Amino acid sequence: ASPRKEAVMSITGFKTYLNNPFRYYFERVLDAKILEDRNAELDDADYGTLVHDALKILCGENAPAAPDSDAVDRAVERVFQRIEKTGNSGIPRIQKELIRGSLRSFARIQAEESANGWSVATVETPFDFPWNDLFSKYFPSESRAKWRDAVRIRGRIDRIDRHPTLGWRILDYKTSKNATAPVKAHWAKRRKLDPQDEWKTVGEGTSTVWTDLQLPLYLAAFEAGLVRDAKPSRGERT
Repeated sequence: ASPRKEAVMSITGFKTYLNNPFRYYFERVLDAKILEDRNAELDDADYGTLVHDALKILCGENAPAAPDSDAVDRAVERVFQRIEKTGNSGIPRIQKELIRGSLRSFARIQAEESANGWSVATVETPFDFPWNDLFSKYFPSESRAKWRDAVRIRGRIDRIDRHPTLGWRILDYKTSKNATAPVKAHWAKRRKLDPQDEWKTVGEGTSTVWTDLQLPLYLAAFEAGLVRDAKPSRGERT
């Protein structure tokens, strides 16, 4: 018999599955894509990718602790090179300036955080492990189920910082116009809980359900020592 194929669950895929399993099946299983006849401007995904690429340059290895405007300009020019080579319209150039402005604001905050003792430990840190490896860390008395070994959890943490006295923190960049508090991004209160959604509740006897697992799973994987290049010591806070 041929070996059983491993299933892969991305961290961001949990959100899609929790909110719309049908969409998850189309996007993650069938790999269905939305086709656009024309795309004069960067869509949300491309916009976010460019911002993440620029932040990786600004916060990566050998990057200054407090990037200045020149560093921001160099990062922006590098990530937009591939867009400008396509001969796209002037709209991406407008978005380019929007990104430049956002990154300059980021640089000011980064300088303040550096002055407060925070340093960047890793950026764009990938992880990939069998579900059993994480499950057994939190439920050591449970037996190791074969199906959990056949499911791999994959993700990439945007950034992990370290402070000499405050410990570690995990950052996930968002490029949306309006900031959402982590609790609101991960939980939602239902006036009337559908019986089919009971497995999503955050606790027994509550009508609040999980709508996303991104940050909790990042934290769980990190504290379990499953994230490469950044492993907390015993007793360190996260």
